[in-house]
Amino acid sequence: MMRRQVRKVAASGIATVLVIATVGFAVLQMYLNLDRESRVAEELSNGLNDLQYLTTEYLATGTPRALKQWQDRHESLGVFLERAPVKDPEAARLLPELQTRLTTLGSVFDKLTRIESTIPEPARAAAAKRAALSRLLNQILALSALKDRISSIYRDRQESFALWGAIVVSGVLLSGILFMVVLYLRVLRVITANVERLSTEIIRIGEGELNEPVQIDADGDIGRVFRAVEQARI
Repeated sequence: MMRRQVRKVAASGIATVLVIATVGFAVLQMYLNLDRESRVAEELSNGLNDLQYLTTEYLATGTPRALKQWQDRHESLGVFLERAPVKDPEAARLLPELQTRLTTLGSVFDKLTRIESTIPEPARAAAAKRAALSRLLNQILALSALKDRISSIYRDRQESFALWGAIVVSGVLLSGILFMVVLYLRVLRVITANVERLSTEIIRIGEGELNEPVQIDADGDIGRVFRAVEQARI
């Protein structure tokens, strides 16, 4: 009986460790997925900062290199948004608007780069450039606002996930510990009961009461002690 109880404790300990490991792995996977999704806002922020810097550089230098860098960064940001691993419904609803704004930004910048070649009059070209710059700034500001909304969504999700994850892991851990303690106390109670009964049998035989046999219902080492006492009685 005692061996069965010990095996139960060992099995419950292994099961508890496996459950905790499984829950921990699941929580880790959820965190990694959330972290991967939250990188959308980070990449968008980096992309917008790069485009603002490259816009300033192009307006200051007008070099083909600056133009190529802006176009490459704009294209890479668009490809990222198309492949963005967004599963959050609220954030996913913002992606089409982000992509539309980014496309419009590219169109406005393309027009800005062609103003001087398409409008020969300096006054008209300057006015068109100011209008294009204003539209360009508006698109960048709109993209920044969308980026802030996405950042807020994932920030709230991360805070909620941290609280939920701590509660789940703590709950599983405490449940496992409590289960182990209950089984340990059961084994301890069985051992105590056997020791007390063994002491009673030894005292009874020592006092000369040899008629009743020693009841042996334990196994293992303590079972052998009971059998030794029974042999001594005989």
